[in-house]
Amino acid sequence: MATNERNNADPHAAAETLRAAPSDVELGRVRSDVAARLAEAIRRGATRDA
Repeated sequence: MATNERNNADPHAAAETLRAAPSDVELGRVRSDVAARLAEAIRRGATRDA
C-alpha cells in the first residue's frame, strides 16, 4: 500500500544500524536481533522528529 506520509526516521541512526548489519548477516538472512535494532532506530528517529 502506497502512502504519502513523510518518513521521519533519523537517517543517521538508520545508517549506523545498516552499517553494522553486514557483520550480522548469515547466509543472506538478517538475524532477528539486527532487524529489531534497525526497527528500534527507525522508531527512535520517528518519535524524536514528531
